[in-house]
Amino acid sequence: MPQWFSSLSELSRLSILVKLLRQEDLELLGALPVLHSLELAVVPSGTTDDSLVVGADQPFRSLAKFHFDHYTRCWIVFSQGVMPKLQRLELYIPARKREGGGFDTGLENLASLKHVTVTVDCEGAQIREVENVETMVRGAIGMHPNHPTLELSRQREYKMATDEDKDDTEGSKE
Repeated sequence: MPQWFSSLSELSRLSILVKLLRQEDLELLGALPVLHSLELAVVPSGTTDDSLVVGADQPFRSLAKFHFDHYTRCWIVFSQGVMPKLQRLELYIPARKREGGGFDTGLENLASLKHVTVTVDCEGAQIREVENVETMVRGAIGMHPNHPTLELSRQREYKMATDEDKDDTEGSKE
């Protein structure tokens, strides 16, 4: 993300698609003083750190709505005290990339959270993987002190792997 973004001190709404997302980019965006709504997506062929932390360096003080799409293996974690006004969180989770990865995102640190929308991408995932991700999401939301509402949906179920696909993959390894 270009450094001149930091000069956009009056920017209140941003929707951006990037090829590369780094920790420094979150720091730059989080420092924008009146940013109220952020839609942040990384292109499917994009790259990023495996895990991004929204911490004290980028508090997002005015953010009320945050939508995060990442089609690869990136994960985002919220530290205590960040996004103090965030009420609406929207996440896109590729089930195949999250399997076994847990759902420790620090949602409990989002003190004003009221509504969470999670879209689980089923492409290439077994039904078990999709259901495990959904269970982790429900568990994290259920433990949030505000008990935010959860809207959970699936995307691209028609591209979900079948048991036959798994057998074909295992057979080709021999």
